[in-house]
Amino acid sequence: MTIKILSGATVVSTVNIASPNPGTLMGLNTVSLTAPGTVGTYSVSITAGSTGYPTWQQITPLTANYVAVFPQGLAVDNNVNSPYYGRVVVGCAAAATAHGVAQNCGLYKYNADGTPADEGSFGYANYTTNDAGITDVGQMPSATFAGFAQIKNPSTIRIGEDDRIYWQDNSDGGAIIACDMLATTNQVIICSQNSPSVDKPSFLTGPQYGNCPSIGVVNSSSFGWVQFDIINVGTASSYTGANGVYTGGQAALFLSDWDFACAGVWMWHMVGTPGSMTVDPTDTYGEQVVGAALADTIALRTDGVAVDYNLDVFVGQNRSAIGSSFVKTASWAKWNGGILPPGNQNGADPGGGFGYSLIANPTWAEGAGSTTTNDNSIFDMVLDSKTNPHLLARAHLGGPGYGIDLLVPSNPTITITSVSLSGTTLTINCTSSNPYAPDLSQISLVNSSTADGTYAPVAATFTGGNGVFQATTTISGPMGFYKVASSAVGGSVVSGSAVTISASGNVTSTLAYIDSVSADGTLNDVYRSGIAFDNVGNLYGANPSDNYWRVWSPPGANTNTTKAVVTLTAN
Repeated sequence: MTIKILSGATVVSTVNIASPNPGTLMGLNTVSLTAPGTVGTYSVSITAGSTGYPTWQQITPLTANYVAVFPQGLAVDNNVNSPYYGRVVVGCAAAATAHGVAQNCGLYKYNADGTPADEGSFGYANYTTNDAGITDVGQMPSATFAGFAQIKNPSTIRIGEDDRIYWQDNSDGGAIIACDMLATTNQVIICSQNSPSVDKPSFLTGPQYGNCPSIGVVNSSSFGWVQFDIINVGTASSYTGANGVYTGGQAALFLSDWDFACAGVWMWHMVGTPGSMTVDPTDTYGEQVVGAALADTIALRTDGVAVDYNLDVFVGQNRSAIGSSFVKTASWAKWNGGILPPGNQNGADPGGGFGYSLIANPTWAEGAGSTTTNDNSIFDMVLDSKTNPHLLARAHLGGPGYGIDLLVPSNPTITITSVSLSGTTLTINCTSSNPYAPDLSQISLVNSSTADGTYAPVAATFTGGNGVFQATTTISGPMGFYKVASSAVGGSVVSGSAVTISASGNVTSTLAYIDSVSADGTLNDVYRSGIAFDNVGNLYGANPSDNYWRVWSPPGANTNTTKAVVTLTAN
């Protein structure tokens, strides 16, 4: 642990604290510092680090602070300049008791160490009437109309760059609501007002999607919009009033339909200033991002959507048939060249709302023909970073032992760093550009008689991890060509002791199944939308199967610096 006192960007003093002294312990720590000798205003930064674990390791106990009654969503505040940085928000969708802890329906707020938020853990943002018009007192209403299949409220949760909590109310066709980090007031971001496909007339009023060109299939099997993502709501944006052109930031809301038939994923621009932004009320149509039809890459239904700042779009597909030829996860790089398309006010898009739709030729895809049940029943997904994602976490809706799985949504470059040949033993040291990939179960050594020939697997022994590996094999002579690859079509080539880099490997298989079996040996099978990452790379999950939320630390060393928002004055 390192604590620095700064005057502006200048470090005035540094204190290093070794574990297990106060300052390095889990929970609240108190550390005494020597005040600067010069009058002025100062800030404090704290850098915590750990040597980490060899594999993903659960670091939270199953105690009262980690109870979550029927959780449907979870998010972490990753805004480093926020006084709530590191806060965990869990959405509990029922008023009930689990493990001796009684909870209401609403949002539960925790500090990074699992302790309740200072102002109190529970909040309901004064949201006592949902989109279906069902009311409650002192908590959010969780119910939907009898006979309908909606996911209970609150469902999917995201925390925006504007330091607001966004959650999904699926009590009718689907609405997105936002509130402050204390969960005291609410604002409608988009709702089912005037939509012809909802179960009941919408109670909420505000920006709405009633003219979406795919509205005829939204809610067709009584689900509607379920998962969503938001980007760039920390920068003001406004509509110019002409030609769908916006000024300011690239703020947007992405909605994913969970029905059969399916509307796919749609986008609406967000407008306003951070802290009060909504979907642009002048656009009730939207633009389709990913289509879902039998002829498309996503053939039946979109299950989860994640979008990074490059407008790389990641979408899941819930397929239960073992060996199905359809992909389970797909992504497209830089939708519309990495720039949001114009708005679709009054249906102005010449493509009818489908002019920018992604339907084929994904940049990356996974799961076609998969025979593992763990690749099925995808419900939602999140990225470990919206700037430079290395991992994609998928939550699964059902099936024994599914838990959470992790994918590497990129093509990491495998680089050979050194090669040695001793007799007939070839030793190859290599690294991966992605710290999480490939792991030992995903990489292989393949060989060919020529550098550009057809490569075939070679028996080899791999050691290492966290992106650094060593492969050894027995060869017949120094003129063979070898690749260390995550598939037989990519990797780094070595001929004897000569090294040339020719291509990158393609990692698309899973790295881990997290929390597939609970401590008592029972199978955990549901996470819905209750997954998130923090800036360190820790993975969070809220499980309605056993009513706990958990945190797992990634393999390898990790560190993070937090700068206090408040300043100190030395007199």
